[in-house]
Amino acid sequence: MMESGTNRWRNLSQIAVSVMDLDASLAFYEDLGYVQAGGTDNLKGWVVSTIQGYKGVRGRLRWLNDGSPGFQLELFRYDNPPARPMAPDAQPCDIGYRRMGLRVADLDVVLGRLENR
Repeated sequence: MMESGTNRWRNLSQIAVSVMDLDASLAFYEDLGYVQAGGTDNLKGWVVSTIQGYKGVRGRLRWLNDGSPGFQLELFRYDNPPARPMAPDAQPCDIGYRRMGLRVADLDVVLGRLENR
């Protein structure tokens, strides 16, 4: 964490995750208390392709927030290029997310909601 002068890092503002099933992922994060804040079912075009680094990108996107100022969780579901599942032999040293921690107000309540899904 940067600690010099007025240019200190204050908080995390965005996490972007590519998912295989956008609807199931949305339901999971909504059960954790996240709220949808926007998105599109028409993720495509030259700007998106340039930002993502792939020609012909198409997919769906949703933003969620947890009430923290300036934070958003961004979930992508790619149709093109097709999403690929994580390799079955993936190791913690491989590139990409392996774990993500989330803070919740009451862990027992959240676990109960998830168990009842």
